[in-house]
Amino acid sequence: MVATPLKRAILEEQINQRLRSIAVVTAAIIPAEEVISLQKNMNRQTSYSQKLKQKLTMIQEKEGVIEWVFIFIMTEDGRLIHLVADKGFVIEPGEEYMGPPEMVNVAYQAFNGKASVTPIYEDRYGEWKTSFAPIIDDDGNIVAIVGCDYSKAYFNSEMQRLRKQLNIHV
Repeated sequence: MVATPLKRAILEEQINQRLRSIAVVTAAIIPAEEVISLQKNMNRQTSYSQKLKQKLTMIQEKEGVIEWVFIFIMTEDGRLIHLVADKGFVIEPGEEYMGPPEMVNVAYQAFNGKASVTPIYEDRYGEWKTSFAPIIDDDGNIVAIVGCDYSKAYFNSEMQRLRKQLNIHV
């Protein structure tokens, strides 16, 4: 039996929902005031930087399937800047992330309030699927976004697990 692209899309959306939920919950537990304070002083040695790094590392380790958890801010001219991340993240704080359009477009959606998941994309760090969610302050302003990177291999194994579980041939 040959499955349709529709079945693959349905399975992918099920995985995307889970990845999106993880990003939303992660964004909700990040104190916006700590992010704002870190934006004002991006020194990696500040207590806000250290606390956020520890929190993101804990989330990454607890989930076990997230490759990296990071927070980006956006400049007035639309550049994505890395603010803080888990201990293993490869981009330095303050460094601009210049990724492919399919990733950057979903990041921009998060800055407009929409939690989303990228398609699989490739950048200089590997092949990923990333979920983004906005970090919102008490006044409803988006102060930054949180991203969770998942490897292409993880995504493919989850697709295979779902196909077997639901007995669907794709």
